Amino acid sequence: MTALHHSWLSSTTNALAKSYPDMEETYIYHKIEAIRLVNEQITNPNMCTSDDCLSLIAGLALAESGMGNCVAAEAHLNGLSTLIDMKRPEEWQHRFYGMLQRIILMAGSFIAASKTPSGDNSDYDSPLIPDYSKTPSPLFSTARFAATRLSPFYLSSTPCLEACKADVEGEVLINALRRLTSTCFSSTSPFSAPSPTSSPRSSYSASPAADSRVITSVLLSDTEAYIASLLFKPDHFETSLSSPPSSPPSSSSPRVSSRKKRKRQFRTRDDHPYQNLPAELFPCSSRAWATAAYLYLHVVLAPLWDNHDAPSTPSSATAIPKRHKIDPHLLRFLFDTLKEDTAATEEAALRIGAYSSELWVWKVMLGAYVAEITEQKDVYTDLISKDYCSAAASFRASATESEHRQDPDSSIGSVGDDDGDDDSDSDDDDGQEKKESNYLEEMRSFFKTKLASWSRCPQSKGTSEWSVAKQMLERIVWVPSSFSSRDDNDTHKMSFEAIIEKLWWEAVYCSPQAPRYQQEQQQQVVEEEDHHYIMATETMRRTSSPLVPVDPALR
Repeated sequence: MTALHHSWLSSTTNALAKSYPDMEETYIYHKIEAIRLVNEQITNPNMCTSDDCLSLIAGLALAESGMGNCVAAEAHLNGLSTLIDMKRPEEWQHRFYGMLQRIILMAGSFIAASKTPSGDNSDYDSPLIPDYSKTPSPLFSTARFAATRLSPFYLSSTPCLEACKADVEGEVLINALRRLTSTCFSSTSPFSAPSPTSSPRSSYSASPAADSRVITSVLLSDTEAYIASLLFKPDHFETSLSSPPSSPPSSSSPRVSSRKKRKRQFRTRDDHPYQNLPAELFPCSSRAWATAAYLYLHVVLAPLWDNHDAPSTPSSATAIPKRHKIDPHLLRFLFDTLKEDTAATEEAALRIGAYSSELWVWKVMLGAYVAEITEQKDVYTDLISKDYCSAAASFRASATESEHRQDPDSSIGSVGDDDGDDDSDSDDDDGQEKKESNYLEEMRSFFKTKLASWSRCPQSKGTSEWSVAKQMLERIVWVPSSFSSRDDNDTHKMSFEAIIEKLWWEAVYCSPQAPRYQQEQQQQVVEEEDHHYIMATETMRRTSSPLVPVDPALR
């Protein structure tokens, strides 16, 4: 890591290639040792998914990238993804992490950031590589390789419950997002989305517009760094969801030192005004804030920013959000985090008032929007994920080979039975496809149900009109109304405002059409028009000329 740090800072362009001769011996030594240790553990089914083996593979990828061999580094990360997928996610929960997931995150981010964005990458246009809607920055870089499937979904435990800290973190994030939003849509001279890595300060001219770009680039870089620190920070067992915030240590427990006792009392917030409330009422502070901020920055703001920067031509005059894709594992992690926080803070936000109801509905609306615009193939349906799911199924089948041989009625056949393997594969595929088809619908239904609950709660004062709800969203941070437009020809290219409004009517009135009061007004207008038409017809009949004969049959 010291060699990588030196290599990264030794030059502004192509740092690795220029500094490699100075660190060649260090890289080769770590590469050889990592290969030797990995070969000893990779053949053992119990050791290949251990923390030791995973950290060795991540270190091997870092060594290869330090030597300038990005292809080999990406191959190691792809193998690391396979091993992570083989390990059941429930086995990784409720554990004290810190070093492992940070090494893996650093390896993926370093390799992605070290690649030249404008270089020739033949694998970038491959349909097997999912697009990653992240701006090119050191932490969230545009990853152009299959290992973008690495996700904190497999490397995280339950978020902590430091509700007091959430207020400070939320204020910092909201202020940064407001500044980025206002800078994007209020700029008199449009410019492309800022890229801190590809646009150094020296490349700007001494002009107000250039200063604005520099400030925005720095703000964007700091915001992404702050979001990354919240998304991937380790949790502590003292703040797990399994114990209430104010639960004191039992008398039968071993004696705890005064230092640990003071630390535990600080983490459990004994002096918090809501200390008597159950634990599930407190927000999952840090990761929930970071999840909502990530979705707004990379899924809502970035695509609209790109459209705002497009030249004013007849073909691009209408600002329509792009159909960005997100890595399926990362998207599922963000959805699960947002869902967990929404369910945990619903009562505090809607009934007790211990949590901001406006902030709560803001996060719910973001989740509903992302679930609506995300295509079905973005969640566990790409070919890469299916291949790794098949590899994981094969690994689990081989691990339980003796058990299935003893049970001939098992749904999964033995390894030596070809027919049994085919049947099990087909069953697994059917179950996987069913899970894929239901996950997004479940998320959409969940967020719409929460929106409907919020519209009827006392905290929202019975808000059912979209204009009032939008004003509440704008108090947090939202896209200006003047930027939105409508495209009725293609539902996949509807404007941001139209999609949000449609989701609101579907959630509150269970219909994407006009709300009930608008339907009643339209029905009243139709009835009045029919009445006027009948009266006019009757008047014309009465005032008709007597010289015109009237057929008795018509009477």
